[in-house]
Amino acid sequence: MLLASTIMIFRSQRDSVTASNQKQTNQSLGVAEAGIARVLNILPQYPTLATYNFADWKNANATTPAVPGLVSCDNANGGSTVDNFADTAANWTNLDPNDISKGQYKVIDYQYSDPTNHLTPGTGTLTVAGRLRSGTLSLAGTYLSVQIPVANGGVRGIPFPGIWLTDGGTGNNTLQANVFLNDCSPSANSVVIGTDPTTGDAHQVLHTNLSFPALPAKPLVDINLPLGSLSLNGGRTTISLNSNLTLPRGTDIPVTKVVDGQSIQVYEYHIAGDFDIAGSARLTVTPGAKVYFYLDGDIPSPSGDIMHDCGSNTSCKPTDFHIYGYGPSGSEICTNGVGYIEAFILAPNYSVGVAGSGGGQGGIEGALWANSWSNNGGCGSNTSNIVATQAANWNQLAAFPPQQLPPRVAPLQSWQRQEQAGGL
Repeated sequence: MLLASTIMIFRSQRDSVTASNQKQTNQSLGVAEAGIARVLNILPQYPTLATYNFADWKNANATTPAVPGLVSCDNANGGSTVDNFADTAANWTNLDPNDISKGQYKVIDYQYSDPTNHLTPGTGTLTVAGRLRSGTLSLAGTYLSVQIPVANGGVRGIPFPGIWLTDGGTGNNTLQANVFLNDCSPSANSVVIGTDPTTGDAHQVLHTNLSFPALPAKPLVDINLPLGSLSLNGGRTTISLNSNLTLPRGTDIPVTKVVDGQSIQVYEYHIAGDFDIAGSARLTVTPGAKVYFYLDGDIPSPSGDIMHDCGSNTSCKPTDFHIYGYGPSGSEICTNGVGYIEAFILAPNYSVGVAGSGGGQGGIEGALWANSWSNNGGCGSNTSNIVATQAANWNQLAAFPPQQLPPRVAPLQSWQRQEQAGGL
């Protein structure tokens, strides 16, 4: 009887210790999970981190950053934030700064499947340790590893830029658009008005590390536009429009393009030189037709006009008319400030502006992505009118996503736990 009682006491004590150890282990697991949550909180803020190993996170704010894209004009402390987080998380850190009894976590490591290629999808493995402490005594500890899928980035959450410039600001013209700037020139906050038609949010000025999409290939068949007269000026070809012309013409044949899974009919015109609209001539793009210009030269300050105006045509969008600029650095596209031209303009090397002195309403409506905004000379505008209005969105320009989109951190795939009885 005494032996049986002794066995029961020992068994009770053992069960009590086991239950206590299990409770501490579960608590340390919760601490490790909380540590992982801290890391998962910072990754969406700086998604580029997901494609770099943890050792590189500590150098995010170096002169030549190991992790590019963290520092911008809008977020000059981005690199410091990551540096500080990595330095702190590499050591035991209290979940509650004022109460060590709530546990400590430490990032053991983060390894990306292909740390030499930061633009392709992959998987990151994050290992975090959690432990319980009582004074200097470690009661229980847990290692927890998770697989973090990293997918291609998309434009979700990125405002659409009605104006996107790689060099210089926008001067003093009034813009009704989100403005992206690739440098740290003075912002255009003082001249940006209105709200984004897609989100309803106020238009804003953002400094970005994104890059323009590549220009599309020119038509395989060189379709020169017989606008009127050809002339050579200093070795450059000038194609002049001397009288009114409406495009497409009855004899023009469209090509079929697949955009975002849908087939569309597009009229393509290659302008192999400068395009000069003389006198009072007008080039009109028919509302509802999709017309793309492939421009090798300039559109100098015009006397005439290019007109694309959807008006009340519900089947027409400003982005039905595209102008692609292939000219070298210093090229120019100058629109007439007398009326609005509805278009999507992608001209990486061009200065684009609105000519005119404010005598009437005029400018660009749609989207303009170019090297710079023209404020001087024959293409400079001193009007107080709105000279650019955003009338486009990512859906309409699905074929032109920005380059260098940050990766997207997908939901976790798997968890793997390793328990440690003290010693952490």
